[in-house]
Amino acid sequence: MTTNDGDSPAGYLDRWRLLNAWVTMYVVGADLFIMSPLLPSMANALHVNVDSAGWLVSGFSIAYAVASPLMGRVSDRYGRRRTICWGLLAFAAANLGTVCSSSFALALLSRIFAGISVSAISPSIYAAVGDAAPEGRRAHWISIAVSGLLTALWTSAPLGALLAHVMPWRAVFILLSAAAFALAWPNLRLWP
Repeated sequence: MTTNDGDSPAGYLDRWRLLNAWVTMYVVGADLFIMSPLLPSMANALHVNVDSAGWLVSGFSIAYAVASPLMGRVSDRYGRRRTICWGLLAFAAANLGTVCSSSFALALLSRIFAGISVSAISPSIYAAVGDAAPEGRRAHWISIAVSGLLTALWTSAPLGALLAHVMPWRAVFILLSAAAFALAWPNLRLWP
């Protein structure tokens, strides 16, 4: 149980946990929402039309939605931090798979794997935040973590449009992969 005293060691830990949860959910959300402006470049590189490339977003989203209840159960059984950490490592690998995709089919498989990976991260982060929150502050704490995902919703598409003009789309997925990999360690250390 943590305290409300912001100057205590527990208070510092609380801030780091919340910041970590926010950033983790932002990266998860950015991966999905940054895709739209990248689709024309991806479609061109993968030799499909933009409409077909839209399945890269749909495949991720469907896998995320379908696998989330199962991954929530995995988190309950094997622990939040393990599930988050393994989810982030798998997410990093999935994004590298997208980078290395030479065909639309491989890109679609990597995006489905990314969606499954994210389904391990999201419910586990929300549950870990709720578990670590001080009594009477669970909803407040969870709302901070959720705001990371919601901030990605409104910032990632414009960010993706900007990045599409300054770097190849594969470089964007390298950045997302690096961010996910870098977040695995703090998530392993910060959650009880």
